[in-house]
Amino acid sequence: MINKILTFLFLINFSIVLAQKTVNAKIIIDENNNLKISETFASKKNIIIFPNYITLDSSAKFLSNETSNLKSYDVSDKVDYVINIDKSNANNDFFITTIRYLGLEKSDFTKEKKFNLNISSKDYNIIFPTENDLQRNYIATPIIVAGKFKNFEVNGFQVYYLEKENGLLEEIKKATEGMSKSFEFFSNYFGKKEKPKIIFAPINGPSVTNENIIIYNSAIFKNDAPRTTVSHEIAHIWFGGDGIIFKENSLTEALAEFLAFEYLKATYHSENFNKYFEDLIGYKQFITEGKKSFVGFANQNLEKNEKKLFSYNLLPLYLYSKQKNDANFINIIGEFYKYKKYDRTTSLDELNFFLQSKGYETLFTDKIPDFYFSECGKSKLCINSNSEKIYNLEIESTTMDNLNTKKNIKISNKSPEIIDINNIKKITLDPEYKIQQVSRLNDIWNAEDNNIFKRNRYFSTAKLNPKMLEISNEIGNYLNYLDNNEITKNLVIDEKDKVKFKELKTKYLNSKSIILSGASSSFSEKNNSLYLNFSFNDKANNDINILKMTLKLDNQNQKLESLETEE
Repeated sequence: MINKILTFLFLINFSIVLAQKTVNAKIIIDENNNLKISETFASKKNIIIFPNYITLDSSAKFLSNETSNLKSYDVSDKVDYVINIDKSNANNDFFITTIRYLGLEKSDFTKEKKFNLNISSKDYNIIFPTENDLQRNYIATPIIVAGKFKNFEVNGFQVYYLEKENGLLEEIKKATEGMSKSFEFFSNYFGKKEKPKIIFAPINGPSVTNENIIIYNSAIFKNDAPRTTVSHEIAHIWFGGDGIIFKENSLTEALAEFLAFEYLKATYHSENFNKYFEDLIGYKQFITEGKKSFVGFANQNLEKNEKKLFSYNLLPLYLYSKQKNDANFINIIGEFYKYKKYDRTTSLDELNFFLQSKGYETLFTDKIPDFYFSECGKSKLCINSNSEKIYNLEIESTTMDNLNTKKNIKISNKSPEIIDINNIKKITLDPEYKIQQVSRLNDIWNAEDNNIFKRNRYFSTAKLNPKMLEISNEIGNYLNYLDNNEITKNLVIDEKDKVKFKELKTKYLNSKSIILSGASSSFSEKNNSLYLNFSFNDKANNDINILKMTLKLDNQNQKLESLETEE
C-alpha cells in the first residue's frame, strides 16, 4: 500500500513538473539603476498579473484589481516597460532589488515556474540570479543582486561580500560557521535542502531570505545585533521565503525566531553564553509585559512596532514555552513541515488541525494566564491564577538552609494553591518559563524582603542609586494604598502631573479585590529617566493590568519634567 501511495505521489509531482510554465524576459539595469524590461509570453492572448507600481502602455488592457497591490491585464505576446527602482539599495558598489518586477500568468501566479531571464548591466556584475541559479524553479520573481563583489565557498555555501567591505572578511567567516552549524541542526528536524547563495551588503533594512538566496545586512557586524540573526535567516530556508509560508506572516517569523532559540541553546553552553541567552529571553519577556492574548497577530495591517512585538517576541516566547514543556515539540513541528512542504503555503488553522490529530493542544487560542502571590493567613501564602484553565505550574522553593526544590502544582482561578511558608525563604513561579504569562513582575516571593520591586524577574534594586530606589518605593506605596496621598517627597511635581498620578491610582486601584502584586524599577542616567512598571491583579474579576511609567527628571534629579504612561 505504501509503495502505491509513493508511486501516486511521484506521478502527481511529475505531472506538476510537466505543467510548469516558463517566464521569459530580457532585463537591463540602466545607468539610472532602473529596470528596462521586455517580457514575452507563449501565446497571443494572456491574463497577466502585474504589481500596481508597473505602468503598461495602452496595448495592455486592464481587467481588474486582484488585490490592493496587484492588477490583472489582458496582454499580447510581448510587453515592454520600465520600473523606477528605490535607490536606497543601489549605489556605485551594488544594486539589489527584492521587488516583484515581472508580470506572471494568473493561472500560475502561486505555482513554481521556470524563469528564463537575460539580465545585464554596463556597471555591475550580475551575482544573482545567474544561469546556474535559474536551473531551479521559483514561485516569485528572483531577487536581483549585482555589483562589485568578492566570493568564497565554505561547506557548500557560495558567499559573496563587497570589495569595499573586505575588512569584514574575518567576521563574515565567523558568521558562516553559524550558518553551517544551524543548517545542519535544522536539516536534522526538517530534512536536507539546497543551500542558498549568501550575500553580505549594507542594505537599507533587515536581512532577507528568499528563494535560493539570503541577503544579510552587513551592518550586523557593526551594530550589536542579536545572536539569533544568522540562524534566524537560515531557519527561513524551511519556514519562510525558501520554504513554507504561513498566511499569518508573523507566525512565519515567529517560527524562525523560535528555531534560532533552539539552535543556540543546543549548540553553545559556556557560562557567558548561558548568561546572554537568559538575558535575551528576559528582555523579550519584559517588552511583552501586559499582553493578555494573541488576538490580532494575524492582522496584515498591524502597525510596524506591534507586528515586530508579535513576530520576534511574544509568539516565539510562547513556542519556546511549549518546547520547555515538551522536548518533542520541535519534532512535531518537523513532521508538520514535511507534511506541508510541497504546498509551500499554509495557515495557523492547518497547523492546529495537524497538532490536534497528533494529540497536542492548539497554539495561540487560549488567553495568556497570569500567576501571582497573595497573603492568606498566618504562615500561609496563596498562589493564584486568573485563568479558568487548569495549568500544571512549576514552582521552586528555597528553604532557610538554602535547599532548592521544585514541584508542580495544578492551579486555576477556582483552586489557588496554599503554601505553608514555615522554613521557606523564597519561592519562584515558573522558574524555567514553561508557561507564557501576562507578567513576570510578580513571580518571586521573598520572606526576608517582600518589597514589590523585588518580586520581578528583570531588575535588581541593588543597581538603583539610593535616591531612585527611595522614589520608586514612595511611588509604589502611593499606588498601593488608597489613603496614601503623598506621591514622593523627593521630587517636585507640578499640579498637572499630580492630577495624572491621582487618575492612574483611581483607575488601577478601583476595587478592594485589586492588589499591587509586583513592580520593577530601572534608571537611565543617559536619559535621566526612571522607568517603573506595576502589575495590578484583580482576584474578583480574574484580570491583570500592567501600568508602565516613564518619569523624565531634570538634570539635578530634583524635579519631574514629564510623566509618560503606557497602559
